[in-house]
Amino acid sequence: MNYKTSIIIVFIQITSLICIGQEYPLKRFYTYGKTPFEIVCLGIPEFEKEGGKIRYQKIFEIQGDKKQLHGIALKYIGEFYKSAKSVIDVNDSESGLIIVKGTLVRPYTRYYRKTDMMNMTLETNHNLLFEIKDNRIRVTIDNLVIRVNNSQLTDFEEFVETYESKDGINGNEEDFRVKANMGLPINAVDSDLTAFLNGISTYFEKQIKDDW
Repeated sequence: MNYKTSIIIVFIQITSLICIGQEYPLKRFYTYGKTPFEIVCLGIPEFEKEGGKIRYQKIFEIQGDKKQLHGIALKYIGEFYKSAKSVIDVNDSESGLIIVKGTLVRPYTRYYRKTDMMNMTLETNHNLLFEIKDNRIRVTIDNLVIRVNNSQLTDFEEFVETYESKDGINGNEEDFRVKANMGLPINAVDSDLTAFLNGISTYFEKQIKDDW
């Protein structure tokens, strides 16, 4: 083996890293030996905040009296939440209030080691508030706290701030991997809570139509 060939072999074995573009999603390609592996760092939504705390809130105009809408809301909550940890704290049809200590549990995958993915579990704890009047509903989701696998509970705002502090463009390999891995559960939380809100109108309208 001559000197030139040795240089080529050593170069192939060194991790190569390319960062494509500066707008999310960011991508880096790593090569360990001859195996290329792509890590994608997702951007995150611009969250609505109230008093520095992330919240989801939406107002719905749905034809129906308060009592009818209250009953449908209870059905929707029961069908959406699968976790036994979710508890209805307040259920007052007279005032039109429903307060739930909600927990959503879902699987997702994260980047692991050099060229692997690992199955994880994401737990999203939150407060859910339905405020119901005749023909009108306001839904608020706040006090978000998450847990990844068996880690400690973390305020969602703190988790998002840590993600934002990592440099996805000029940062080193480890920072990029950490940022990419944090972006996955953040987007999963947003997907779950957005799905809950987006499903309300269709569900209520169907229930009202069927309840003729």
